[in-house]
This record gives sequence, C-alpha cells and structure tokens, in this order.
Amino acid sequence: MDPILFVAPSQAIADAASLVAKEMGVSLYIEISTMDEAKNIALNYPEIGIYISRGGIAQALKELPGKTVVEISAAVSDYLEPVHRIAANGINKVGVVANHSVLEDNEQDLRVGNIEIFIRPWKNAEQLRQLMGQLSQTGVAGIVGDNTGAKIAKEYGLIVEAFESGAASIKRSINEAVKLARAQEVERVRERNKTQQIHKNVTEIYTALERAVAAIQELTASSEELAARSQETASISKNAAKEVEKTSEILGIIRRVAQQTNLLGLNAAIEAARAGDHGRGFAVVAEEVRKLADESNKSAGVINQMLNNFRDSVEQVQSNVEQSNVITQEQAKATQEIAEMLDGLRRVGENLLALAASTKN
Repeated sequence: MDPILFVAPSQAIADAASLVAKEMGVSLYIEISTMDEAKNIALNYPEIGIYISRGGIAQALKELPGKTVVEISAAVSDYLEPVHRIAANGINKVGVVANHSVLEDNEQDLRVGNIEIFIRPWKNAEQLRQLMGQLSQTGVAGIVGDNTGAKIAKEYGLIVEAFESGAASIKRSINEAVKLARAQEVERVRERNKTQQIHKNVTEIYTALERAVAAIQELTASSEELAARSQETASISKNAAKEVEKTSEILGIIRRVAQQTNLLGLNAAIEAARAGDHGRGFAVVAEEVRKLADESNKSAGVINQMLNNFRDSVEQVQSNVEQSNVITQEQAKATQEIAEMLDGLRRVGENLLALAASTKN
C-alpha cells in the first residue's frame, strides 16, 4: 500500500492520529505544521501521494500537483466537549468557528440545554473577521476555533478553546485514505500488468518482423539470383538462335554444292553420250555423281526442315525466357520494395520495444 502523510495542525491531533493509526494497524507519517509551512513539509516526502489534514492546511496541500488530499471533517463530539468547558465559566453563548472544509459548510445555530451554539464556517481571513465581529455583537463570549479562528478570537478578547479533531473524525479520514491508497495500488498493478502485456505483444511483433525481414532478404537474394540466371539463359538462347542461323547458312552452301555437282554430272553424262562406247564408263560415274548429288540435296532438305523446327523451338524458348526474365526482374523489384517496407516496420518495432521497456521500468 502507498505511504500516507498525516499533517496535523496541533500536537494534540498528531497524538490522536498516532494512537488511532496504531489501533487500526496502519502505518502513517505524521508531521505538525501551520498552513504556511504545510507545502514545504509535504515536499520533504516526494514519494507520498496521499495526505490527510484539515482546514487551511488541507487547502494549501491541494495546490500541490498530482497529490490527493483527504480532509478531516468535524463530528459533533469534536466541538461539544470544548463548548462545555467554556460554558463551565458561566458563558451560555459559544461560537464554533473553523475552516469551511472542516465544518462542511454547515452553518447553523444549536441549543444544548441552556447553551446556545453558533456554528460558523469561514473561507478567508476577511470573512473570518466579519464573522467574529457579528458573533461578538450577538453576545458570544467564547469561541471554539481552529488555529486561525482562535488567533483572531483572542484579538477580540474572547475566551478560546482549541477545536481539536477527535478520534472518530481522525479514524474516518484514515479509513478513507487507506481505501484510496489500496485502490491506487490495485490500479498501479493493473497498469503494470497491462504494460507487461504490451511489452510482450510488442516483443512478439518485433520477433515476427525480424523473421519476416530475414525471409524476405533470403527471397530477395533468390530473386536476384534467379534474375541473373534468367538473363544468362536468355543470352544462351540468343546464341543458340545465332548458331542455328549459321548452320542454315552452311546447309545452304551444301545444297548449292550438291546442285552444282548434279549439274556437272548431267554435263558429264551428255559428254559421255557424245563419246559413244568410249564414254560408257564415264557415263556410269557421271550417273553415280548425279545420284549422290540428288541424295545430298534431299538430305539437305530434310536437315533444313529439322533446323527450321529447331529454330522455331529455340525462338519459343527465347520468347519464354525473355518473358520469364521480365517477370523475374519485376518480382525482384517488388521483393526489394517489400524488404524496404519491412525494414521500416522493424525500426518502428525497435522503437515500440524501447518504449514498452521504458514504460515497464
């Protein structure tokens, strides 16, 4: 539970608070102070956020930022005893004057036996002096007052009894302060648990981002390698197409040679026919040459068809490779962009992780 500071306006109230706190089993820091010194005393306890006090001291403590002040309000028993002490002096008109927070703005006139009691809360020194003058004119000869009220009453020559908060009022205020302290502790535990959960979630997000970044980096490297392979394959396909063209050119040469050979065979056959029997052997050779040239020409045609088919296949492969190359390069570019975005998210994750860690601490 959070510590509590009890700022008492008098030694009597401090002693009463100490006794009540001991009976309740509550640990309190207790200080005695005037309204002017209350803030300075409270600042000596920076770790304390809950104060208990009354009257002007409580009002002064409320000016401290981020602090909770539990005010001690008066019970009837708190002022009846000092009223009777004044009445024992033969005075039957007694004023009860205290800060409005102590009397809870409860202005009233009471009669207890033959004693008239005038309860008057005040908010500032000017109003207090006015009230004291009015009570004096009414015939009030005795005052039960808080520190400020008692001081001004003495200036008017009135009999004064201190307005001390009794055990019941003090116990009530301590109970309220303890409830507040425990509620704040529960809220602090809830916030701490929430912060720990946030830290856990942020850590999990950051871990997932790290894995995603690693996966994308690996995919980026694979995409770049694939793009390089695609470009290499495209180059090989182009070279293959060029080689096919060269082979076609060579085949063209062979066909032309075959045609020329066939023409020579034909000419040789003609010359053999003119020679008659003397050219018969030459005619046989010429015929064989013509057959060989014809077969060469036919074979060249078949090879040419095969080369054409092969060229079509190479061109199709080249087209597919080029298209695949474009797709691969686009994929590599998109993967790189995703990697950059994930890297940005990772930096955000690092910042969130640092923020969650600082909040946790």
